[in-house]
Amino acid sequence: MVLDKATYEEVVRAWEKCKTAKCETHEDKERFIEVYNKIYKTNYKTTTNCGACLKTVYVGIKQIIENGNT
Repeated sequence: MVLDKATYEEVVRAWEKCKTAKCETHEDKERFIEVYNKIYKTNYKTTTNCGACLKTVYVGIKQIIENGNT
């Protein structure tokens, strides 16, 4: 998946705050989910505490980070 530069930079910024699968703040978690929703065209609620949902978001963002912007 190739993202435009601005979106990829958003992913990197979001990842920096949540790379251990635990976001530093609630706002960081919301942003992490928003970025995922934008890229994958999903509609996860930014207030979700669903473990499976959050894992899906984390794995999706991690995949982008690991593969780079390709």
